[in-house]
This record gives sequence, C-alpha cells and structure tokens, in this order.
Amino acid sequence: MKRYKKWLAIPAAIVIVVSILPGFASPNADTIGINLIKERANILQQTLYGQMSRQEAERRLAHIQTHPLLSQDIQSIRAWEPAELDVIRRMHIDTFDQVRNALNYLTYQAVIYWDMTGLNGNYTVKGTYHVVLKRENDHYRLSIFEPIHEEIVTTNRMAFEIF
Repeated sequence: MKRYKKWLAIPAAIVIVVSILPGFASPNADTIGINLIKERANILQQTLYGQMSRQEAERRLAHIQTHPLLSQDIQSIRAWEPAELDVIRRMHIDTFDQVRNALNYLTYQAVIYWDMTGLNGNYTVKGTYHVVLKRENDHYRLSIFEPIHEEIVTTNRMAFEIF
C-alpha cells in the first residue's frame, strides 16, 4: 500500500507545481501595456527637458513602440523646443480595460489622470485614451496611443501680480 501512495504523491506534486508556476511567469499583457505607457511618458518628459538626448530617446522609444506611434513620437521630438510643454508631476492609470484581442493586436481603453505643473500653476487632466499593443517577436509594443477625450478636472492656479 505504501508503494501506491508514492505513485499518487508524485503526480499530485507535479499537478501542484504546474498549477503554481504560471503565477511566476512573465507579466500579463495588461501590466506590460501599463508599464509601456509609463515608460513612454518618462522618455518623452526627460527628452523635453534636456535630461536625455533626442537620439537616446529615439533609440529607447524604438524598444517599446512600433509604427505608427513610433513615427509620430520621433517627429514630435524633433520638432519640440526645450521646456515647451508642462511638466508631468504624477501619472495615475485609473482603468486599463481590454476592448479587443485580434491576431497580434490588443486594444484597450485607458483612463489616465495627469498631475501637471505649468506656468499658471498645478492642475490635473483626466484623459480617456485608445491604446493598441502590437505583438512583435514575442514582445508587446505600443502601436497607438490616441486621446478620445481630455479635460482639466482640477486647477490650483498661481496668482500673478502685474506691476
């Protein structure tokens, strides 16, 4: 009888290990998409404020993006003047919902809050975005990041005195 218990214990252990291991595998596409959006924002902001060269930004974007977004961002980087846009203080992705999964493309709708600082003070923008991830060579890359709707939801304007 003891011999049969060993034969039962081995398959049971294999089933347990196989069921637990997927939890330690690579992150899912949703997590990857959120991280790609954050990395993109970080690269663009560092470039905009001269903390990263345009060439380095283009190289790093090429690792996380594909066309058409890559072409659009490279074109924007080359056209920007330093300190032309407001600073992102914090970015919070409120929702990141998958809308479609077709072939090598995953489509999401994301709601993002951007805490910003500009010449007139601090403010928060709430944006709804159309996001598409494309699977290339076993990696997901951002392919589309387009605003559907954006609005300023809070402001903390600085008072300016004119002499």
